[in-house]
Amino acid sequence: MKRLMHRGTGWLIYGACDMPELNRLLAEQVGATDAIKRVVDVLLWSGAIGLNDGVAIHFIYTCGYKLAFLHAQIKSNPHLEVCLHSTIARLLAPPPAAA
Repeated sequence: MKRLMHRGTGWLIYGACDMPELNRLLAEQVGATDAIKRVVDVLLWSGAIGLNDGVAIHFIYTCGYKLAFLHAQIKSNPHLEVCLHSTIARLLAPPPAAA
């Protein structure tokens, strides 16, 4: 699965990102405010991002739409890998190079 990363000019699908890194990247866009938590909640609730604990990738729809479960995952390990949903990753990925 592709990952969410920011590279100066915008959001890219590349590398790995954990929650502190995602918060830092969001702070660059919206400022270091309480809005960051709300943005992360929207991304989690909409299924745009999931959390990879090394065993499975947990999206809101794979945990019974329990945002509290995802919050507990983040609280227990803030360095879980944040993954972009594969459909969104495909939409944002650059087109394949011509052969």
